[in-house]
Amino acid sequence: MTMDAAANREGWKENLTQILNGLPDGQEIELARLVVRANSPSSDDMTAEILARAARGDISAVYRVYSPETRWPLQDFPSDTTPPSEIYDDTFGETVRLTAGRDVELIVRGAARQP
Repeated sequence: MTMDAAANREGWKENLTQILNGLPDGQEIELARLVVRANSPSSDDMTAEILARAARGDISAVYRVYSPETRWPLQDFPSDTTPPSEIYDDTFGETVRLTAGRDVELIVRGAARQP
């Protein structure tokens, strides 16, 4: 890999930082949008970076669980936990089995900034 290719491969992290710094307080952005906007090499790379920044306290991130039947958000879980494989879906009235990637999405929230 050339120096330029290596620099471009890591440049997405700078793009991510700029995106996150511009995120208004309380606004949310989904992992899939971050991958595209920051030009990340993959969803796995972006997920690892988001979770690392959340663990350091640099950002706030949650796993949002959606109803497999209605696509309505059911519950948020802290990014340092693993969402359950089943959850009661009160929009459908049954316990449902969740599929990662379809029913669970990593969400980043804009941090409240000090004045």
